[in-house]
Amino acid sequence: MAPRRRLLKRIVLWAFAILFGLGVASVAGIVLLLLWDESPPDDSDLTPYRRDVTHCLLPLRLYELDTEQLPETLDALVPEYLQSVPVDPFDGKPIGYNRAEKILYSVGIDAVDDGGCEDAHDFPEEIGDPLEPTFLITF
Repeated sequence: MAPRRRLLKRIVLWAFAILFGLGVASVAGIVLLLLWDESPPDDSDLTPYRRDVTHCLLPLRLYELDTEQLPETLDALVPEYLQSVPVDPFDGKPIGYNRAEKILYSVGIDAVDDGGCEDAHDFPEEIGDPLEPTFLITF
C-alpha cells in the first residue's frame, strides 16, 4: 500500500473512531455550534417590520388630520383606520409605538421591549439601530 493511501486510511479510521467515540448527538451539537449565526438581521429580515410600519403610517396620518393629534395607542386606530395592529416579527406581540417620541419600533432580535432605540433621532436612516429597529414618525 502506498504511503499516501496508508496515511489517508489512518486519517479516515481516526475520524471514524472520534465520531463514534463522541456519539452522533455530540457531533451534531458541535456542528450546530459551528454553524450558529448570531449576526444581526439583514434588510431581508426587517422586510416584514418595514411593511407593517408602512401600513401604520397612513392610518396614523389620517387620524392626526381628523383629530389634530396622534393617538394615545395604536389600538385607537382599530377598526376605523386600521384593520388590526401589526405584529412585531421578533416577538409576535403588537408593534411598539410611542406617541411622545413619535416612533414606531420593534423589540429587535433580543425580544426585549426597551421602548425603541434611544438614539433613533440621531440616525439618518429610517430604521435607526438594526438591533432595535425604530422608525421616526416625521409628519
